[in-house]
Amino acid sequence: RALPSTTYHAIVGAVAAGLAGERVAFECSAALCAFAPDDTARMFLATQVIDEARHVEVFTHRLKSLGKDDVDGTLRKYVNPRMFAFHDHMRARVVDSRDFVGGVIGQNLALEGLALGFFEFNAALLEDVDPGTSQMLKTVLLDERRHVGFGLMRLRSLLDHQPEKRAQVEDTV
Repeated sequence: RALPSTTYHAIVGAVAAGLAGERVAFECSAALCAFAPDDTARMFLATQVIDEARHVEVFTHRLKSLGKDDVDGTLRKYVNPRMFAFHDHMRARVVDSRDFVGGVIGQNLALEGLALGFFEFNAALLEDVDPGTSQMLKTVLLDERRHVGFGLMRLRSLLDHQPEKRAQVEDTV
């Protein structure tokens, strides 16, 4: 029996890394929604929770269609341990500490910003090799752009209306 190709492993690795990030985003956006300071933020974050749940679902389905039924084992094998450390950090910062500003910076700017570049790169890389995964990434990108936009607008508004928070924001960044 032939071993899977390096291309197969690259595709599995990209999907696994995407899923790991989407799991962080799902958990954090749900927590941020629960303690958002106003209805506007709560409504946006509610839509983001739905987006992230859909992303987790499609990435999980894609891994299984690639023959990776042990999803957690696949993540441990293919995903950089730093992603799991980031997940733990975000859980402590957002879920446990209820730090809305830190959560928006970590979730909507850092994580979602990284996702933009990661998904754009892999969508282009896989376009001819695996059009299905490439299209999935392009579709997820539509949501990721909205999520980053929310983070930028929310942070700008915070600094405009509460300039005394600038030191906290700069420290978090």
